[in-house]
Amino acid sequence: MTSWTDSRDKSVEAKGVSGEKHCRIVTLDVPSSVRVNEYADIKFECHIDKGTDVKGCLGILNKKGNPGDMIVYIDGREFKVPPDYMIQGCLKEGRDSCTRYVFGNTVRIKFTKTGKYVLRFLAGYL
Repeated sequence: MTSWTDSRDKSVEAKGVSGEKHCRIVTLDVPSSVRVNEYADIKFECHIDKGTDVKGCLGILNKKGNPGDMIVYIDGREFKVPPDYMIQGCLKEGRDSCTRYVFGNTVRIKFTKTGKYVLRFLAGYL
C-alpha cells in the first residue's frame, strides 16, 4: 500500500477542440441554505453552441447519500427527485444560432428533510 507524503491541487483548463459542440453553464445562482419544505428560487442557465444537430440539455442531480428528496418546481409543475436521481431538460431541436437555455421562467427547489445536500448541476447536449 502506498504511503502518500505530499499532495498539491492544481487547476487546469481544458478547452474544446475547434468544431466540437458545447453546452456550458453561464449562470448558477443557488442559495447556500434553505428551510425544509420551503421553496427557494434558483437560476440555472447554459449557453448552447449553434448547430441544428445540437440539442442542449440541463440536469440537476440529487447526489447519492443526500438525506432526502429534492423537489424541483418548474413553471407550475413539481418534480420529485430522490437521492441518486436527476431531473433533466433538453431542447427539442438544435438552433441555427447560439442560444441560452433554462429549465423555465420560474425555477425553485425545496428539500424534504433536514441535513446537508450536495447537488450536481450539469450542462450537455444530445
